[in-house]
Parts: sequence; structure tokens; C-alpha cells
Amino acid sequence: MNIYIALLRGINVSGKNVMKMADLKNALSGLNLEYLQTYVQSGNLVFMSEEDDSETLSKSISGLIFQKFNYQVEVKVLKQKEFHQNLAENPYLDRPLIDVKKLYYINLFGILSSEDFDKLIERDKFSEEMVLGKTGQIIYVLYNNGFGRSKLTHRYFENKLKVFVTARNHNTMTKLDILSDNLKNIK
Repeated sequence: MNIYIALLRGINVSGKNVMKMADLKNALSGLNLEYLQTYVQSGNLVFMSEEDDSETLSKSISGLIFQKFNYQVEVKVLKQKEFHQNLAENPYLDRPLIDVKKLYYINLFGILSSEDFDKLIERDKFSEEMVLGKTGQIIYVLYNNGFGRSKLTHRYFENKLKVFVTARNHNTMTKLDILSDNLKNIK
């Protein structure tokens, strides 16, 4: 049995793709996702499954959301170990007195090369600090002036990188890591 975290892109944001997490959880019951939990209204799932392939789960969840709610939603599914590693490898956590409220994880629906990331940083200057994760599937961003005021938005990343992204703040990532870690006791 594998433990997974699913990040849904664009659920309950700015009045778009509105769905209650209880309704989503109920709709997903047909996919054999065991111990399914939701976290906050922006589309975060933690569950267990016999399925070994994250991509298969992503497509199944996305397809079911389209079927039940008529929303085209991108879904990024990560195994618990990979998710935990992404969290643990955040280079900003080594800084003393870091304000974690300004720390975000930009999860990419694809792989970004370090060369393309370097071009992105060189081309556009921002007050934010960014580091590409080792897997090329996550960008760690320290929003020095706050996330809400930044021009370094989802749309910016998607337009420049030509891949879908979904962002989570540090507190949400930490909570999802704890919830998924708790499922280890069930195994």
C-alpha cells in the first residue's frame, strides 16, 4: 500500500472551480483511495492506494473530477517519500529566523532543466528569491514582500515555463507531510 499526496490546481480559487471538499471526497470514493483525507479548501488530498504509478492516479482523479463536476483540473500526485523529500530539501529552511509565511513551493506539472531555470532568473528580475529543486519539479520561492503583492504569480510561471503549476505555502506543505506520515501507522 502506497501513501500519496495529491495537489489539485485551481480548485476554489477566486470563485472558480468551486467544490466542497466533502463532495470531492465522496466523488473520489469510487477510485479505491483508502483513508482519504482532504486538507483546506484549495484541493489537497492525502490517501493510500495499491496503485504504484502516480501518473495513473493523477489521470484517474482528474478524469473523475471532470466527470462529476465538469471541471478540467490538473492533479499532481506524489508519493509520500517524494513529497517529504521536496519539503526537507527546501534550502531556505536552513536560514535562521526565516519567515515561513513568505515561503512557497511552486509544484510543476513537468520537469524544468536547470538551464531553463537559470534563463528564467536571468531574464526577469524580481525581489523574490528562487531555487529549483533537485528533481526539477519544484521551485522554492521566498516572497520577501509577500505572496499577494508579487508579480511572480501562477500565470507568470505558466506563461514563461509552458507548464501548469500549483503553489502551496510552507504551512500547508508541512501539514500535508504530517497527515501523510500519520498514515504510516495504519500500514
